[in-house]
Amino acid sequence: MRIALIDTSHIHYSVEIVNSLAVQNELLYVVSSTAAEEKLGTDWKKFLNPAVTVLDFHHRGFKKTGTYLELAGLFRRIYRFGPDVIHVQSVEDYSSTIFQFLLKRFPTVLTIHDPGYHAGEEGRYRKDHTYMRDLGRKLADQIIVHGEALKKELVSSAGFDIARIHVVPHPALWTAARRAISDSHPEDEKILLFFGRIFEYKGLRYMLEAFPLITARVPDARLVIAGRGKDLDPYRETIKEDSRIMLIEGHVSPDEVSRLFSRASVVVLPYIEATQSGVVALAYAAGKPVIATKVGALPEAVDDGETGYLIEPRDTDGIARASVILLSDAALRRDMGRAAFQKAATRLSGDAIARGTLKAYESAINVRACA
Repeated sequence: MRIALIDTSHIHYSVEIVNSLAVQNELLYVVSSTAAEEKLGTDWKKFLNPAVTVLDFHHRGFKKTGTYLELAGLFRRIYRFGPDVIHVQSVEDYSSTIFQFLLKRFPTVLTIHDPGYHAGEEGRYRKDHTYMRDLGRKLADQIIVHGEALKKELVSSAGFDIARIHVVPHPALWTAARRAISDSHPEDEKILLFFGRIFEYKGLRYMLEAFPLITARVPDARLVIAGRGKDLDPYRETIKEDSRIMLIEGHVSPDEVSRLFSRASVVVLPYIEATQSGVVALAYAAGKPVIATKVGALPEAVDDGETGYLIEPRDTDGIARASVILLSDAALRRDMGRAAFQKAATRLSGDAIARGTLKAYESAINVRACA
């Protein structure tokens, strides 16, 4: 099968897919090298399957003339490639919908990472963005989401035909964790890691409220907060006042990401709302147990009591209890870490995800053939 996979944002995710799909298929990877370098390092291409053909897309924004000139050349290359199917990753600008619209002669699969807007983000996007997002979803022949809960959300909130939606789990992020799974950065047995975008729905407030309860039981526990986001400001003073809390603010380099996950004992996701999470996928690839809330598709990703613990959102006591258990019991923590790694290597492996993705491609091709 000839596949064109287009992604300008979710590089960690799409690299895992293209590497596996390219084993038995012809793969054209349309990607922003600038985004790839930011997320995976300047040497990111060395982690690609050599069979993958890369077509670079320098996304300058749609108000700049150069973007349209580049798009024209890009589409000529894609048309010459003659894909059997186009796979587009949804992003937070217009590009995914524009790609779908201009390539609509080909069967199209769209991965929707977030069916709706997150808590606190409702006013972030203009009406025209919502219109373009919804148009892109209508243009897709088939849709991929990362959990049954997300499938139900699309069906109930937007009236999607359930037959169009395929559930394919988020793959383990082996490439992003490539140094974390080595012995270059040994684990520190008392580090809790909160990683990623710092927005209201990520629940940093509840992690910070739980931390004094944790240190009352585990005095040498430490909390590392790494990432960036508009909702950090209310918590700066709390973070500053506790020397056991380390804030790494801003863009976290690929090498630093690997070091953080390697050093961490436990990865905590105290989200009050979510769809799925690449943080879980990265933690599993690094062999780390997670503490996550029962929101979105996270309960489908975390095997409670096996690869980590599930708690209710906003449950400060629950965060503290689970953290104390894992920080106090090294054997349990390592057993869970091994189970997480095993899940990453099997159910969340690139090959397993590729098989589910190919089924969505075949469905899209069949839908067009019958139209």
